[in-house]
Amino acid sequence: MRKIYLTVNVNVNDDCFNNLKNIEKLNFGEIPSISELKKERGEIIAERIIETKGDLLIGFAIQELDHLVNILEFLKEKELYILRIYHANDERRKESINEYKKKYAVNSRWLDNPLEFVIIQDKIFEKKVTQIREEAIRNNIDVLAI
Repeated sequence: MRKIYLTVNVNVNDDCFNNLKNIEKLNFGEIPSISELKKERGEIIAERIIETKGDLLIGFAIQELDHLVNILEFLKEKELYILRIYHANDERRKESINEYKKKYAVNSRWLDNPLEFVIIQDKIFEKKVTQIREEAIRNNIDVLAI
């Protein structure tokens, strides 16, 4: 059985994935889809999974609950299943906010968003991850915070 892994805003080049051997790793941005701009993100991901014959890890694959739902619909037809979804744990997210705080303290004039906006966006994203996690568990997909 093929092993299919997806991430929610985690780069496939992160050190935590070094133990995954003999697997194709790519981030969503590396999937050529210029001619397919009208397709939904979930459809693009699902097509790439179907086209790939071996084990696969796709980073930044899911950002919304609908992405996961669409991917699952397409894969079900081909009897393919996602083994695991990885997402950033609380420590990683706090570290990211702390890095932004440092940048903001020095370069607030040049940054696009105020610190409060970044914190609010993190809370919104946390809710989205919870929804994705619940849907994944309902579909017997292992979910791991890394």
